[in-house]
Parts: sequence; structure tokens; C-alpha cells
Amino acid sequence: MSDSHINIAIAEVDGWKFENGNSIHPWGLDQNDGVTIPDYLNDLNAVHRVETMAHPHHLATYNATLLDVMCSARTSLTNIWVWHATARQRCEAILRTLNKWEETK
Repeated sequence: MSDSHINIAIAEVDGWKFENGNSIHPWGLDQNDGVTIPDYLNDLNAVHRVETMAHPHHLATYNATLLDVMCSARTSLTNIWVWHATARQRCEAILRTLNKWEETK
């Protein structure tokens, strides 16, 4: 998935809606109100908000998926701790856990 596709997919998980090319904030605000979707790929605070929304039955799968994503990016498998995951890695793991990840063709 491209960065923009990942960001939009995470925004949808976070409650954002997209209609006619406009983004609509979960609280009803839109781009005309000066509101833009967060940069989830680079903002740990924004992606953490999405993580805290996870249903408890997704947490074990999410943790395992996050470790898989982190391990695939490293040559050494020592000292991998999920709290060191980047915002982008967390976004990928969330989307994979929710079966919303699309492989790049």
C-alpha cells in the first residue's frame, strides 16, 4: 500500500469518512473547517489513539502482527520490543489485523 492509502485506511479506522473527495472528521467537521486527517504514518500520538480503540479480542493478533512487521524490517532479531515500533509499523499491523491491508501490485 502507498503511504497515502495507508493514511486514509487508518483514518477510516479512526472514524473519518470520505465523501466526494472531502474528508469528514468523526465529530462532523470537514476540510472547509480547516480540519485535515492526521499524519498517522509519522505521528505516534495519532496512531496510539487508533491502537487504544482496538477491541480486546484483536490485541493478541495485533501484538503478534506488529512483531512480524518489525521483524521483517530487520536483519537482526535481537532486542525487538513492540514499544519501539514506528508509527508506520503500527499502522501496517493495525491494517493487517483488521484484514484491511492491500499488498502492493
